[in-house]
Amino acid sequence: MISEIAKKEGIKERKLSRLVAEGKVVILKNSRREIEPVAIGKYMSVKINANVGTSPEIASLEKELEKAKIAVKYGSDTIMDLSIGGNLDEIRRTLLKKIDVPLGTVPISQAFIEKKLDMDPDFILKIIEKHCKDGVDFLTLHCGITRDIVERIAT
Repeated sequence: MISEIAKKEGIKERKLSRLVAEGKVVILKNSRREIEPVAIGKYMSVKINANVGTSPEIASLEKELEKAKIAVKYGSDTIMDLSIGGNLDEIRRTLLKKIDVPLGTVPISQAFIEKKLDMDPDFILKIIEKHCKDGVDFLTLHCGITRDIVERIAT
C-alpha cells in the first residue's frame, strides 16, 4: 500500500513511511474494504471531501447515495456520512457497499440519537466499534462532548 501511495503522490516510500509514523500523514482505508487508499497530510496532494447525510425530516437513502455517487463522479476523494435521520446502520452499510472511495462517519451522532441522555462511554465505544467493523475508513470523534452539552442538545 505504501508503495502505490508514494508513487501516486510523487514521494519516496521511506519518506512517506516516516511521515505516517510521525503522525503527519494518515492513510484512509479500512482493511475490510476493496478501495484505493487515500493519503492525507504533509506533502500530500490536496483532497476533496463531500458531505452527505439524512436529516430527521428527509431520510432518503436513495438521495444520499445519489449525492455520494455524483460527488465521486466529479472528483471527491472521500465521502463523509453525516446522517441523523432514518436507519443509520442501513445508510452507512449501503454507502460502504456502493461507494468506492473512503467513507467517514461521526459515531457520536448515532450514539446520541439512540440513547440521548442515557448514553455512556461504553455505549459510545460500542457504536465506534460497530462503525469500524462495518468498514468505515475514517471517523470524526468529538472527544470534548460533556454531559452538560448533551443535556442542552437533548432539550
